[in-house]
Amino acid sequence: MFRNFYACFRFPDYETFCQNDVLPEKYVCDFNTGDDASSGSLDGAVYIAATDSGVSFSGSISSADEVWDAGYHGFHVHANASPLNNEAGQCKGAGGHFGLAGQIHGAPTDSYPDRHVGDIANIFATDSDGIRTAPVDVTDAKVSLNPASVLFIGNKSIVVHANIDDHNPTDDPSSTGAAGSRPGCCTIKPVRYTCDFVGAGADLSGQITFKYEGDQVRVTGTISAPSGFEDGQHGFHVHANAATSNSCKDAGGHFKWNDDEIHGASTDTPPNRHAGDLGNIDVVGGVAEVNILDHVVSLIPGEDYFIGDRAIVVHMMHDDANPTNDPSSTGAAGARLGCCILNQA
Repeated sequence: MFRNFYACFRFPDYETFCQNDVLPEKYVCDFNTGDDASSGSLDGAVYIAATDSGVSFSGSISSADEVWDAGYHGFHVHANASPLNNEAGQCKGAGGHFGLAGQIHGAPTDSYPDRHVGDIANIFATDSDGIRTAPVDVTDAKVSLNPASVLFIGNKSIVVHANIDDHNPTDDPSSTGAAGSRPGCCTIKPVRYTCDFVGAGADLSGQITFKYEGDQVRVTGTISAPSGFEDGQHGFHVHANAATSNSCKDAGGHFKWNDDEIHGASTDTPPNRHAGDLGNIDVVGGVAEVNILDHVVSLIPGEDYFIGDRAIVVHMMHDDANPTNDPSSTGAAGARLGCCILNQA
């Protein structure tokens, strides 16, 4: 895990902090979600996470735009949360490179103050049938995902430039790397999903949120019903289909990543549980305060056990976690009281 890196992260002249009780969220910067063409001509997404060796940036960016040619392109974190157009042109709303007082532009390997916080990398695009694609696989040990840090890069922008960043070889205080125009940009946001319940066997309502705590997913929220939501434990699962119709039956069965998975406890690991087996929630007075930390599911498309755009179902009865390891078991949790579809927040 990355706990030691995250907890005690020291930069003389900037900060010293140790927060051993805090785990970072993961973040995403999606080039596909701009307002019209305001975020540029690039497609793709970059996922950002804390690791043992620093903050990782991973993903892929592509375009057929002529400004985005094969070769190296500057890749920076810029100061403003909104990268949209302003009167200065495309992506200029992102502002300049994210930096602190006294910092100048530099290479990612430079130490502060000889680089901006946001001086992350050059990425390399190759051409295939007129589409230029650049994989992003960068780790930076000098930025932070701790919101309390002055080096925190969340809620800022990533800007990709038309040209290579020269890393300011002359240490010119006015340099920004000569990387040229801004063909694309995006806002760095937490990876989160929400789910708004509709009733089936009960007049169920409420919202739950899924977000990362380190490498695990935290599920929180409140679900309630004026009647029919009896006190006690109720099965709580991710189901296969993004559907709430037909009294939640169209949500299908429990979400399985592989066919060899059987039903199990949330503390189990596939194949000894379905990917969607999140256990039980506790109801008191018709209200469930949901607080689950799961070690299996993912909120990142393309990863194993990704649960986005599927359904959550709350059942009438307790999930027994299949104590006999019966391959046909679904936990004996009974009818479906309500359900919702997981949507990116």
